[in-house]
Amino acid sequence: MFDRDSFPEEHFNNAIFKGQANGVQCAWTNEAFELWYLLHFQFFHNGMSRDHYAESLEREQSKIMGEPYTYQKNSLEMFTLLKQYGSVEQAISRAKRLEDVFAGQTDYANHNPCTKVHELIEKLLFAKPSP
Repeated sequence: MFDRDSFPEEHFNNAIFKGQANGVQCAWTNEAFELWYLLHFQFFHNGMSRDHYAESLEREQSKIMGEPYTYQKNSLEMFTLLKQYGSVEQAISRAKRLEDVFAGQTDYANHNPCTKVHELIEKLLFAKPSP
């Protein structure tokens, strides 16, 4: 799992290509992992720099919670907040909509916004337990 951040296009694309060549599925996000969080609250189709994701998360969370919210990267409470106020089902659906926009294109560094985190989440949610 990784995000693009400000890595050069060729580094981001090559990481994905190497994974594919070696049978490794990558749960990447362009541009920042926080896109996955935002998709729990709304469909988001505008590319933006990673610096603006915190503002968007704070705005959405504050609106839903009815009180001011300050986003902190790597917060241990994020999972709880997403579960309580967001919708993982909607996030998956919205991520698939974003993915469809770029269908057939392999210039992954230019898929902004886009995420593959939903594929990992679906595998975790719907994995069958071992006997």
